Amino acid sequence: SIDAFIARKAEIDAMLARLQALSDNHFDVAPEEVTWGHVGDLGRYAEHFGPVDPEELFVHTTHLLVNRLEADAGSLPEEALS
Repeated sequence: SIDAFIARKAEIDAMLARLQALSDNHFDVAPEEVTWGHVGDLGRYAEHFGPVDPEELFVHTTHLLVNRLEADAGSLPEEALS
C-alpha cells in the first residue's frame, strides 16, 4: 500500500505543479482580455477542488503512515524491533 500511496502522491504533486504553472501565467489570459467568463471558469475550477484544509490533510496522511508502519512492525521478528 505504501507504493500505491507514493504513486498517488506523485500524481497529486504533478497536478499541483501544472496548476501552479497555469496560475503563474494567469491561466493563459492576458489581464486586458479577462472577461466574466474567465471569472466563471476559475470559480468552477475552485468548486471542483473544494476546500482543502492542510492541517486535516497532514493529520490524515500521518495517520495512514503510522498505521502502515505499525502493520509492518507487526510482521517483523521481535529481534528486528529491538
